[in-house]
Amino acid sequence: MRIVCSRHGRRCFAGTRFVIVLGLLVMLGSVRVAGQGVCDRTPEVRDAIVKELRATHCSWVSSADLRTVTRLSILDSPLSRLRQGDFRGLVNLEQLDLNRNQLTVVPSAVFSDLENLRHLALQGNELVSLAPGAFSGLSTLEVLTLSLNNLTALPEGVFFGLGNLRRLSLSRNRLASLPATLFSGLSRLEILTMADNNLTVLPAGLFAGLSSVRLLGLSDNRLADLAPGVFSGLSTLEDLDVGENRLRALRPGVLDRLTNLKHLYIRGNDLGALPRDILRLSRLEALFAGYIGLAALPEDIFVRLPRLQTLSLPGNRLETLPEGIDKLSKLRELGLHGNPGSPFVMPLAFERARRRPDGRIAIAVRRIAIARHVLDVQLMATGGTLSESDVTIEYREEGSDVVVWTPASASASVTAIPQSVARRDTVGWVSAKATLRLDELPPVTLSSCAGLEHEAEYACLRDGRFQFTVDWRSQYDGSEGVGTMRQLTDESAVATFFDEENVELVFKLLDGRGLNRHFWVFYGALSDVEYTLSVTDRETGEFREYRNPPGEICGRGDTMAFPAESGAGTPSGFRLPDRVGASQSADCPAGALCLQDGRFQVTSTWSNPAKGETGVGTPIPDTDSAGYMWFFSPGNIELVLKVLDGRWFNDSWWVYASALTDVDYTITVLDTDTEASRTYTNNPARPFCGFGDIGAFPE
Repeated sequence: MRIVCSRHGRRCFAGTRFVIVLGLLVMLGSVRVAGQGVCDRTPEVRDAIVKELRATHCSWVSSADLRTVTRLSILDSPLSRLRQGDFRGLVNLEQLDLNRNQLTVVPSAVFSDLENLRHLALQGNELVSLAPGAFSGLSTLEVLTLSLNNLTALPEGVFFGLGNLRRLSLSRNRLASLPATLFSGLSRLEILTMADNNLTVLPAGLFAGLSSVRLLGLSDNRLADLAPGVFSGLSTLEDLDVGENRLRALRPGVLDRLTNLKHLYIRGNDLGALPRDILRLSRLEALFAGYIGLAALPEDIFVRLPRLQTLSLPGNRLETLPEGIDKLSKLRELGLHGNPGSPFVMPLAFERARRRPDGRIAIAVRRIAIARHVLDVQLMATGGTLSESDVTIEYREEGSDVVVWTPASASASVTAIPQSVARRDTVGWVSAKATLRLDELPPVTLSSCAGLEHEAEYACLRDGRFQFTVDWRSQYDGSEGVGTMRQLTDESAVATFFDEENVELVFKLLDGRGLNRHFWVFYGALSDVEYTLSVTDRETGEFREYRNPPGEICGRGDTMAFPAESGAGTPSGFRLPDRVGASQSADCPAGALCLQDGRFQVTSTWSNPAKGETGVGTPIPDTDSAGYMWFFSPGNIELVLKVLDGRWFNDSWWVYASALTDVDYTITVLDTDTEASRTYTNNPARPFCGFGDIGAFPE
């Protein structure tokens, strides 16, 4: 370096000092001289990085600065190309938003330095092609948006290596065909949308291996046929949209593998547009026309979709519907308007028709789908009696209230007759009468009771005298079933609905004959789904039924449940089954219930002000997520508690509790990882109601 000094040396000294300071800063990496930093990158990328870092100039951006960037947005700019090295050094970038630019191509490996990228948005550009290795190196990518572009084709293997991809959007492009192996390796993909393209055919094996996909969007294409087996591999699919295509018919078996399907949209196709003189065509003519063996909707097309809740068929050319739609017990929405045969006649259906041990049958009436009007239904019994002869199905309700049917002969039946409904309230179908015959119902079973070491549909308490069963239905997804019983003691048992480790209901039967000449029924819930608990005294045939409406977490104490001869109220024997009590860890404090591998410690206290009594609950561990407390005697469960891992839903641990007692109680839950704690007390006005806190312990 050459230094030129003035005659008096002052400028020489000042310049030297500046050079020395600048040199030190460069050595320390605080600034970049010309040609370094991010100055040599594509201008739009450069400016976005500088803006994100709030730097004064591109030359001041260091490699350390680049490592701090987790989000980068380049929106609505004239960005028309990307160059190698544009994203160099952004090793911690998680979200890159390039929406609404003018990109026409994505070069190979342009994103390869983004080893932690999770979300890449390229929507609304002018992309016409993707290089084969356009997304190489993005092994952590979870969301890729390529919609609203001009893509006409995709190279085979373009998504190779994206094993963590959860969501892929290819909608609103110009794709006319797809390679059969395009989605190979995307085993974690959950949402795949390809709506509004020019697809005419789906190659065999296209969806093979997509075992996690829940939603598949194929609407607004040019699909004229769906080959049998085209949806093979989509075992978890819940939503399928093939609306606004050119389908004239659905081939037999094309939907058979979709046993988890809940929502099916086939609106705006040409279903039913087969020639009326199809029977006059020669076999050769029909073969070339594509009509051999086809009907618009095969008779069993929907029968193998037991979880179907939505079926959208408006705007087709259907004149008739296949049999079996009335067997879809979960169906809530059925769209049929805009078809030549509309309104279609749909019979009512009976539900919850189970024989009780006393011979009576609880029934309810439902429409095939939820309609926009209230429907009054008249019930008529032949060879028997009904507790009610008129029921109402409210707007947006699935069915009517329960009616008790007492058949008098083996040929007894009940007929439901819908009353008149204004046509303006229909949605392409009208309700028609339906009949339920006694001989269509399975016989009643009094055996197969859960024991201390077994699980069954029934639990039999007090030496087998009282039989319990529970029917449940979820208002969230329409699923329903019979609870699985597991006996804890001779006077108490639990029921699980969804998972054998997830206790949903606890109940007990106490001998109160010494006080009021009755047996008592107590129960408490850890679930807000709808359920009906049925109890039968097998000695006398007396029957009791307790219903929990959807959204409630309440139990009940019925001290007048079953009248009986006066007695001393003998205590039942007490023995916990092997699985109960075995899950408590050795380091769990005395008096605490330790759940979720010991992370959460639950304790309780109780008081009875009327008698001046107080005490602490004694824990009875069961599963890793649930346990119980007794207050007065080991066989008499008073509290049921569980802690669930809800982090998949709202990043929190959930706490549920319910009581089988009307004394006051306090529950304390301690998170031993964070030392956070929550305290819950009962509501004296509703002593048997529990609670569900889904935000108890956020993470």
